[in-house]
Amino acid sequence: MIIKSMKICLVILALFSVAATASDLPDCPQNVYHNCISTYTYTNGGQYVGEWKNRKKHGQGILTTADGRKYIGEFKDGNFDGKGTLTIADGSLYVGEFTDDSFNGQGILISADDTVTEGIWKDHKLNGKGILTYADGEQYIGEFTNDNFHGKGILTYTDGSKYIGEFRDGKRNGYGILTYADGEQYIGEFKNGKFNGKGTLSPLEKLQEFSKSGISIYIPTPEELSKDDK
Repeated sequence: MIIKSMKICLVILALFSVAATASDLPDCPQNVYHNCISTYTYTNGGQYVGEWKNRKKHGQGILTTADGRKYIGEFKDGNFDGKGTLTIADGSLYVGEFTDDSFNGQGILISADDTVTEGIWKDHKLNGKGILTYADGEQYIGEFTNDNFHGKGILTYTDGSKYIGEFRDGKRNGYGILTYADGEQYIGEFKNGKFNGKGTLSPLEKLQEFSKSGISIYIPTPEELSKDDK
C-alpha cells in the first residue's frame, strides 16, 4: 500500500507539473478562443484556465466545475482526453487516462471510502487486468469485466483466507483453490461462490462440518482429478 501511495503521488506531481508548464500559445484576444490560452468563468461559477482551439478547451488546462469537481490535464475538443487527474466533490480521486470525459486506459481510482482500484479502464469501468483493494485490507488481483471479477484472479480476505481460481460476474465460478487461514483447503469446482461439483476438502474434520450442514460434496480420487485435467 505504501508503494502504491508513493506511485500515485508521483503521478499526481508529474501531472501538476505538466499543467503548470508555461504554454507556448499567446493570450487569447477578447472573445477569440482559438490557438491561445485564457481564463474563462462560466455563469454557474465554474472556471477553465488553459488552452483553446476553435472555441473549445483543447490542450493543457484546469477545469473547476460548479458541482465541486476539478480536472487537471489534457483536453481535446472540449472533453477530458489524455492524461489527467479528476477530483470529485466527495473526495474521490482518479489519476490516469481519459477519452471523451470517461476513464479510458490505465488509471487509479481512490474512492472516498479509501478503496483503491487500479488497472485498465473502458468507459468508466474496469476491464482487463486490475487490482481492487478495500479499506479493510481485502484485495482482489486479476481480471475484470465491467467492474466485476471475471476470469482468473486471486482474492485475499481480511481473515487471512485466500481464493485462487476462476471468477464470473463477481463470484467464484469454475475451478479454484480456497485456503483458509488455519491451512485447511478446498480444491475443486465452484458455482455462484459456493462449492459445487467435483472437489476435495481437507482435513477430514472440515468435511464432517460441511456434511452436518447438509451440503453434499463429491470427493474424487487424485486419479479422477488428474483425468479431468487432461
